[in-house]
Amino acid sequence: MKTMWLSILLLFTGAFPSDMNAATPQAQMKWLPGTWIREQITAQGQVRTWTKEVKASKEGSQFTEKITITQEDKVTAQWELQFEVRPVAGKFLQFVARQRRGYRQGKPQEWARAKITYLLQVDRNFYHELWSLSRRGGSFKYRRVVDGVAVIDPSRIVGLKPMLGTFTGTHKNVGSKAYGAQWKRTNISWQAKLSSTGTLITGRWVSTPDGADAKQSMEVAAVFSYNPSKKTFVKQYQSSTGVQMNGVVKAMNGKRILWERSGDTAAGKLFELCLFDFSKKDTFRHVIVKRTLNGVSQLQEENETIVLKRVPQKNHNKIAAQVKRYQSSRKDFQEFCKVNLGRWIGDIIWVTDWPLGAKKGDKLTGYREFKLVADGNGMTMRWHEGPGSGTALFLYDTVAGQIKFQGVTSGGTAWTGLVYKEGGKWHWKMQGSFVDGKKVTGVITWIFSADGKTHRPT
Repeated sequence: MKTMWLSILLLFTGAFPSDMNAATPQAQMKWLPGTWIREQITAQGQVRTWTKEVKASKEGSQFTEKITITQEDKVTAQWELQFEVRPVAGKFLQFVARQRRGYRQGKPQEWARAKITYLLQVDRNFYHELWSLSRRGGSFKYRRVVDGVAVIDPSRIVGLKPMLGTFTGTHKNVGSKAYGAQWKRTNISWQAKLSSTGTLITGRWVSTPDGADAKQSMEVAAVFSYNPSKKTFVKQYQSSTGVQMNGVVKAMNGKRILWERSGDTAAGKLFELCLFDFSKKDTFRHVIVKRTLNGVSQLQEENETIVLKRVPQKNHNKIAAQVKRYQSSRKDFQEFCKVNLGRWIGDIIWVTDWPLGAKKGDKLTGYREFKLVADGNGMTMRWHEGPGSGTALFLYDTVAGQIKFQGVTSGGTAWTGLVYKEGGKWHWKMQGSFVDGKKVTGVITWIFSADGKTHRPT
């Protein structure tokens, strides 16, 4: 345990996020003009607002700024500076003021010589002043005032882009008291998307035990962004098992991201160091480096490594298209019920051997009756076909956006499935098993006549 923890520390020693390099001095000069503000709390508990209005001159590095200090909606001080900026160390600007003039009763006074200098850095919508590294309060941060919304520079998020996409894999879970996970083989998927502004990443982690359905999965919904106050990446996530966590990036090295995260769980306070490792192509290694619950080390859970593989985009698109194919609306469900309601009779030719004595090729008469239940939110189907009978329930799942059904026969056959409309025809996608354990799958397509009085499967 200790050996790996030491190796992680050595791995990240001296490492900094690759995206933290500032914009070029030339780009920062272009961002300088505009209105900037910052707030300050006085010793009396009042809010003092500093407003900086910067205008560019004809010379690319020459500017004028007007600073106004207000408190309780009253202007307490106001002055102007003529200044130039000079590139320093390839990523900073040196502010050098040559002229200053004050305002008296709102009127500008005569210009006078000034000697004011400090370092500054502009991050698109944030203006950072550095006066001193040796004392508290030696730096100030202004934010840009715009008519619309001042979003964070999208280039900030580039360090987290390796996590974008879909990754899947299987893992023998060691179990976790904090996350409510048991020791069992699980199927895991991770999907992360970039927001339309390019400043947020939303992610979804789903862990499903072998043989379980979606309702038994552990889901995690996460949001990642850049925090200009902390000057690092942050994340927040919640799980379907009652875990709420906040995290920050402690270090980055290439495509390795070390997160420190903590929060509340149903079992108490949780702390973790977690490594996201994308250094190997198309691979996501998720490593729990350290975990404590209520201050107690969870040694048996540390060093747990989950390896996921990226799903190629073409496969991902295919999966997404399939998911969309099976989507339906509540209006579709109502239409499906409407065309099926009532009693039906017809001849059936079996396409495979079936329990209760039906053989492939046998022909018999079948009866079906569809009825609405639960105030129209569900529909039952009862049928008799030769010596057998069965019952099924159809319903609309709002969260999944799908029409689902589940049925059972007197011969012990049980199945579940989806109903969807495609090409003007209704399709039943089914999967289940016979009483002897033999699995059965298939799709039945129902074609209704124009008058709605007959329908036939294909």
